[in-house]
Amino acid sequence: ARARERARHPFGIVSSDAAAGHSRHRLGAADEGHRRPAVRAEGVVDEAFANEWLDSFLLARIGTEMLTLHYTLLVKGKGDHASCRGIVDSRCDPGDICRQAVKNVGKDPRYSSIPVTVESHVCGKSEKGPQFAFLPQYLRLLVEELLKNSSWATVRRMEAEARSACSSSRAPPRESAREERPPPGRAPT
Repeated sequence: ARARERARHPFGIVSSDAAAGHSRHRLGAADEGHRRPAVRAEGVVDEAFANEWLDSFLLARIGTEMLTLHYTLLVKGKGDHASCRGIVDSRCDPGDICRQAVKNVGKDPRYSSIPVTVESHVCGKSEKGPQFAFLPQYLRLLVEELLKNSSWATVRRMEAEARSACSSSRAPPRESAREERPPPGRAPT
């Protein structure tokens, strides 16, 4: 088990020879076409390991991109508006972010027929709606993806209902489709 664990490398697949101390081999882009199915078939890479590795890699990539963008904007002294320091907006308005996300998703013809409204209420002593320090561009991306998923589910449901209504209106009524059969043992007259 320990040799198998050492055979997994975070940046590629290390052959069992490498686990034994011999030369290291990585499954790279050149091998990808013909070697990857063989590696999977041999059981060197299982789905759970691949999912775990991809998850950690993508999270690290997103984190690196966020930090790099934040640093770059801080050094340049730029932000979307006065309340922004880097990518952080100290007065992020979630209602405004949701309205922007609805506008962006509504531009997609697949979802333009789905009506979406955003309500944002003033709460407490504040004369403005809710505000908090957050990363508006990432919040907008999250809300857009949620809206797309919801809109897609709505479109699919509406299409299924339309197909169902269409097929039921074309089907002959049950009463007229039923044959009159004589009771068993009697001949038809």
